Amino acid sequence: MKKKIAVFIPNLSGKGGMETAIHNLYSIMENDTEYDFTFVFVEGVQDTSYLKLFDEEKLIYHPQTNIILEFLFLRNVLEREKFDILIGTSKRLMILLSYLRKIMFINPIIISWLHFSISKEGIYVDLSKYGDAHFAISKGMALQMSEMGVDSNKIYYLPNSVDVMTPSIVVPRKTKFIYIGRIQFLKQKNLKELIDGLALLKFEWSMDVYGDGEDRSVCEDYINDRYPSLRNKVSWKGWVKDPWVNISEATALLLTSSFEGMPMVLIEAISRGLPILSSNCPTGPEDIVKNGENGYLYKLGDIKDFSEKLSLIVNTNFDRKKIVESSYYFNSESYRKRLKNYLNELSDNNE
Repeated sequence: MKKKIAVFIPNLSGKGGMETAIHNLYSIMENDTEYDFTFVFVEGVQDTSYLKLFDEEKLIYHPQTNIILEFLFLRNVLEREKFDILIGTSKRLMILLSYLRKIMFINPIIISWLHFSISKEGIYVDLSKYGDAHFAISKGMALQMSEMGVDSNKIYYLPNSVDVMTPSIVVPRKTKFIYIGRIQFLKQKNLKELIDGLALLKFEWSMDVYGDGEDRSVCEDYINDRYPSLRNKVSWKGWVKDPWVNISEATALLLTSSFEGMPMVLIEAISRGLPILSSNCPTGPEDIVKNGENGYLYKLGDIKDFSEKLSLIVNTNFDRKKIVESSYYFNSESYRKRLKNYLNELSDNNE
């Protein structure tokens, strides 16, 4: 008999990297012979078209309401479904699942699977007090867990998966940079640093920006007021369901985040042979970027280093086939093997 696993998911926009990681897990394990996954959306999804990517039989959906109704919903789900393993994808859900297990006198394995830097995002939660195991999507997150006091034997390194995509993105005749993600002037995505760094460049370039967010007008106004010469260099494409379909040639993908978990967009870029320039933020980029081979890391907050690394990227003759090869570690088959080994080990230890 298959073991039943539930992945509990907080409120999502339906458009981000966490959404991609969750759907990749669904696709990879959809027809598995040992484990049966159900995806429990506890707080609704802003763009409900995202739910159409899942088989209805694999979904349990609860619209965003309040903490009391959420608690009752979770209790009913656990009572009805009798899951063997519970995977929480937020700190708050880890607390709720652990508390419910205690008061309901049930004994499923509880695993955390967080997607943002533990020390930077949301409330502080001592994970050593919640859960039986922890999937760390980056080495930086594994270190944060260890520093928090989580037993190293309970930490399992499980980076997100992306398969190699063809055709690869080719080198353009004129320098063109790409940004894909939420538009935030400061906060996590830190586009002010991106704009300030680009303004230091002494050569011709352009940039296509794919994404939307609350700060798009702030970014545009900042360029118009501070760097009017950049106005015609930056093209705002808005949110596009699959931006990679529109990108056939580019010089590099840029990421200036102040923190991440495991930035899917970097893996997506190298899987297409596109070099990357990323901040060395906590956490994730250091797992992906191999300096000089598939791109470069720059020191977060240092726009001079950022602009110098941009110049280096433009002048480096990257082997784009080797860039693609650097993504193989993150492919779906490697991910499936790692995940199943971890689940088998945890299940055996719980019997």
